[in-house]
Amino acid sequence: MPTLAEQGIANVNLSQWYAMFAPAKTPKAVIDRINREMNGVLADKAVQKKIADQGAEVETGTPEQLKTLVQKEVAHWKSVVAAAKIKAE
Repeated sequence: MPTLAEQGIANVNLSQWYAMFAPAKTPKAVIDRINREMNGVLADKAVQKKIADQGAEVETGTPEQLKTLVQKEVAHWKSVVAAAKIKAE
């Protein structure tokens, strides 16, 4: 399979990330608790080592930071798709 660059799609930085999402009407207090607990788990050195051993990095944040990241990712990939004239099949 050809790479993006080999297909004429330049300047694409590709990274992989994971996040937890909840249904849209989940109460803020629940979201905040899940975020706090998850950040606590990810602060554990043993968890960080296990993740690092798999070649990844731990990055924690707030629900608002995740929302901003998702908005940026959607905008970025929309522009990549448009520039490459990719059509849904």
